[in-house]
This record gives sequence, C-alpha cells and structure tokens, in this order.
Amino acid sequence: MKLIVISDTHGEKSWIQKAVEANRDALIIIHCGDFASDLEVVKSMPIEAIAVNGNVPDLHQARLMPDDRMEERILVYEGVRILLTHGHRYDVKYTLNKLNYRAQEAQAELVLFGHTHVAQQISHEGITFFNPGSPARPRGGKPSYGIIEIENGSFNCQLLNF
Repeated sequence: MKLIVISDTHGEKSWIQKAVEANRDALIIIHCGDFASDLEVVKSMPIEAIAVNGNVPDLHQARLMPDDRMEERILVYEGVRILLTHGHRYDVKYTLNKLNYRAQEAQAELVLFGHTHVAQQISHEGITFFNPGSPARPRGGKPSYGIIEIENGSFNCQLLNF
C-alpha cells in the first residue's frame, strides 16, 4: 500500500496535483495540516484523502469532512499504527519530546506531522517521526512531500523533492 504525505500547502493546490500525478499507484493522500482543504483538488481523482487541521485558520474549513477538522487522528494500515497530527500542539519547532510521549501513549509506530516546513525523518525508541516538509513554503530546503509504502506490518518512508 502506497501513501502520499504532504503538509503545509497553504492554498497552493497545484503541489497536491503534482504529487498525485507522480504517484498514480498511491491509494491514499494524507495532509498533515495547514490548508487541508487544499485536498479538494483530489475529489475527482481515484485516491482517498485524509487530513488533520493545522494552526493556520483554513478559509475553506467548511469544505472539510468532520474527521478532517480534527487536530489529531490514529490510523491503522496493514497493521501499522500511525499518529497523524499537525504538530503545533506539541512544540515540534523546538523539540520532539512531547510528540514522542504522545506517540508512546497512542502506541504508534509511525508519526506523521508538519508545522515546521522542514522535511525530516527520525527514528527514536522504535518510533519513526516523519515530516514531509512543505511544498509551498519550504524552510531550509526544496519543496517536498513524502511517500510511505506499507506491507505486512512493515513500512518504508521516503522524502521526495518536487
């Protein structure tokens, strides 16, 4: 199972289209917040869209499904437990400690988050923390997104530049 992970698109929907077009075999696109309503561009595409709300008020929040207005979600795909959050409530710009504690509490193996606009992948105490960065407003790098491949309870994360 292939997932596209994107975050912090801030109204620039074309990045989502580019990610989906480059990964036509992906089944799901996950938005880690800050203009999750940008996912409206995939409504006509054969891909499931999942999101969480971020810290920047989304002008089109009314278009989001009720679950996508949540600030945190637990997802399970092929036995992999995923914590999805924007990250601002956990001070991820400064430390991953609070997010690590929440991931342990949620028994997550994989944490997807955004907010920092910096692409990163860190493994700590058996938990993988994956931030796809931002395609619209990257900090310290190129426009980016992520791909996660899940099979038989295992997963592989990859950061990609546009």
